[in-house]
Amino acid sequence: MANDEGVPIVSVGAGTVHYAGSDAENMFAFRHDFYGNMIVLQMANSWNGHKIYSLYGHLDTIRVQTGQEVSE
Repeated sequence: MANDEGVPIVSVGAGTVHYAGSDAENMFAFRHDFYGNMIVLQMANSWNGHKIYSLYGHLDTIRVQTGQEVSE
């Protein structure tokens, strides 16, 4: 899903920020710097005992930190 520039991003649900920053050095896709500024959120709920993650990429700014808990 895409938003216009400057539109705030909200979480799809409660969870903990697994990663917040650039993917220039850490690879999250098939190459470095694919998503640019990004957030990976580990969701509070699981599915059949498996962790669920949400990825938010191509962000203008990041206003959360790794380890921060977020609500819906």
